[in-house]
Amino acid sequence: MMRILLLSLLLVSAAHALQAQCQPFETTVRLEIDPDQYWEEVSWKFVDLNSGFVFATGQPASAEPQVFEYCITQGICVVFTISDANGDGMEPDGRFKLFLDDQLYFEYDGYNYGFSENVTFGCPPGGFCTNPLEIDTGNYNTINGFDIWYSFTPPDTGTYRISTCDAQLNCPTKIWVYDICQGITVTNNNIGTSFYADGGCAANPNGAQAELYLAAGTEYFIRIGYANGFCNGKPIGFSLKYIGPVIGCTDSLACNYQPLATVTDTCIYPGDPDCTDLPDLIVLEDVLRNSLTPDQLFSIDPCHVAEGCVNGFGARFILRFTTHIKNIGVADYYIGTPPATPDIPSDQFVWDPCHHHWHYRGYAEYILFDQNGVLLPIGFKNGFCIFDQECDGGGNSKYSCGNMGISAGCGDSYDNSIDCQWIDLTGLNAGFYTFVVRVNWDKSPDKTGRREATYDNNWAQACFELFYDVHGNPVIEEMDDCPTYTDCFGEVFGAAQPDCSGACGGVLLHGDWDLDTLQEMTDIEQYLNYSLTGSGSATSCFDLDNDGNLDVYDAALLQECVLHADDVQYWGVRYACQFPGGVDNPNDIVYLLPGNLDTVNKTFDVRIVNPYNKLYGFEFEVAGLTISAIENLDTTFAGTWEFNSQNKIQALSTTEKGLKKNILPGDLIRIHYSELTASEVCLDSIYNVINEKYHRSNAQVAIPACVQTGITKTKNPEREQLVFVIPNPAQDFFTVLLGWENQHNVAFKLSNTAGQLVWESSLSGESSVRVERNGLPAGVYFLTIQTQLGIQQVRIVFK
Repeated sequence: MMRILLLSLLLVSAAHALQAQCQPFETTVRLEIDPDQYWEEVSWKFVDLNSGFVFATGQPASAEPQVFEYCITQGICVVFTISDANGDGMEPDGRFKLFLDDQLYFEYDGYNYGFSENVTFGCPPGGFCTNPLEIDTGNYNTINGFDIWYSFTPPDTGTYRISTCDAQLNCPTKIWVYDICQGITVTNNNIGTSFYADGGCAANPNGAQAELYLAAGTEYFIRIGYANGFCNGKPIGFSLKYIGPVIGCTDSLACNYQPLATVTDTCIYPGDPDCTDLPDLIVLEDVLRNSLTPDQLFSIDPCHVAEGCVNGFGARFILRFTTHIKNIGVADYYIGTPPATPDIPSDQFVWDPCHHHWHYRGYAEYILFDQNGVLLPIGFKNGFCIFDQECDGGGNSKYSCGNMGISAGCGDSYDNSIDCQWIDLTGLNAGFYTFVVRVNWDKSPDKTGRREATYDNNWAQACFELFYDVHGNPVIEEMDDCPTYTDCFGEVFGAAQPDCSGACGGVLLHGDWDLDTLQEMTDIEQYLNYSLTGSGSATSCFDLDNDGNLDVYDAALLQECVLHADDVQYWGVRYACQFPGGVDNPNDIVYLLPGNLDTVNKTFDVRIVNPYNKLYGFEFEVAGLTISAIENLDTTFAGTWEFNSQNKIQALSTTEKGLKKNILPGDLIRIHYSELTASEVCLDSIYNVINEKYHRSNAQVAIPACVQTGITKTKNPEREQLVFVIPNPAQDFFTVLLGWENQHNVAFKLSNTAGQLVWESSLSGESSVRVERNGLPAGVYFLTIQTQLGIQQVRIVFK
């Protein structure tokens, strides 16, 4: 059982169900939620879609059914977002209902909504895609200065033009086009759109113009608004016109086949001397160089780490840049339509479970070379939408996110303001670097089989020096003199690289212990052997996380590579096989704690709290006994437990059957021992705990870490004074978990570093409590927990 405790200065409010008495001008919003067993992963918020104001936030108080009520002013367009921190919704048994003034408005029943689900209500006509204004071709004015949504179903297939070029405008405008409504991500840039325009009007710098291919009978959602907000509420004039059908060869066997054409034109076939029309993609180097912008990230979206946008958590030093690709050839580069659902296999598109859209694998590769020409593992970009954003080269716009490609004479641009349009420079040594953006990095033909006229111009590069000032802050200085990159064999834009031993073009692979030029399961077993025996040499070829040790984490990183190197879809989730690698995840807190010490049967149990992720690997030590055997107590984990004479214990699930999440303490292993060697048995050290994302978890030994050897058979649960605080450091809340079945009163007091009491409360018969921050400033606090058996104090940090 759990209670919500809201922090305020010596004022406590506790409730399972929040009930509201609303005014006549307000809507009573009731949320009935029955979450899954991982209720701590669930949260929600109500946001004004136009202003971004957050009306309310909330989270379940337990796994039991609960009711929350809110009063929200009528006439405001509100989006309700329910989120799941692990990205699996509340399946299979979670559910919620949303009521407006006692009328059922929306119901969710256990499907996987991923990281979030959006529900809008109260929106006036045109306020969102759920209630758009229906339009046909013609001239229109928006209602006011807010973004207005329209629905358009083309009567004819072909090219359409949406334009604000002729409007009298005081502020820049934008045009967004979507081919779906449910689950879309609404941003100020092109993320989640089918088409997007933020310019294109030669005579009007504040105008925007989009020419796009639309299919007859398909509903599209058009959003018209100002680039920077309200702009004094002035309506925006815009037009929607039909330009005409796409004309071209409709025979797929022809050299000049035009897949979007509905009106046939002359076809040219192999053998014809004119059968030479090919696309030719380039990256605009001047745009790349002029857009380099150093920046810092302080709040890391987990999707940034998952997609390889950053190499770790915490504050990151990044270099933003714009990628502008043009097709200067005489034929289109046609990519095609992404699969209809994530379940459909594709070797061209990768599904992004974080942001719920497809990525095109061959969009662009971002490569960073050090001053010795060695490629650094910074990941690469998968474009989420490739389309005709501009046609300054005289082309005819026809492609969109729903049917991707770049027409001859057109181009696509990813601005440096977009998420992940950067490289992560955190932790790099001072020195000179060459940054390369390469389009169509795998030299793939387009969907019709056309290859590019040349690949020699697919590169653009920029050079810079990275150094650190006297305070340790990174500084970037762009270099005008940027010699063309040559590989270690001297080939311009060549692909040769030193192998892990430093030999140019060498064949040695990271982690290949038996030197058979393969990374395989036998190499993983060798890592586990060296981890346990302490042998082996942590050279550049084998120290996969560059920490100077050979351990279970090295084995896990190689395992990820072995299992997923050829899995195209996995690369939309994480980047395997980039060494040195590894991510330390400070947010994935795991506690190991001592369990029952049975001196009769000579066993000692180890328990675990891992509320956020399944776990694949373990490496830790115990003290005070001599191990004779280890018994697995949780069958959800398929790893083989091993130990050595120094009481080091390790396991790795080589099948990725990981230990289930445990919000409260659960059994992990039972250690059978031959003798006790000290007056207490302790969890001594934790070296590695690896989660299902192949991150190294923030694993800690719970306090107290030891059990007195004088206790026989079973422990008194009241003496198991184990307290867990998750997360810590905390952002908006923390949860206190008591490691025993509490039957008595427990008092809580929170004080700041000056000793001032800022909050206090108590509970009885409950084993966990969630504490909301409620406006407390960032800093260090001390939580005192008093029970019948004594007092404990925990250091809490609010970020």
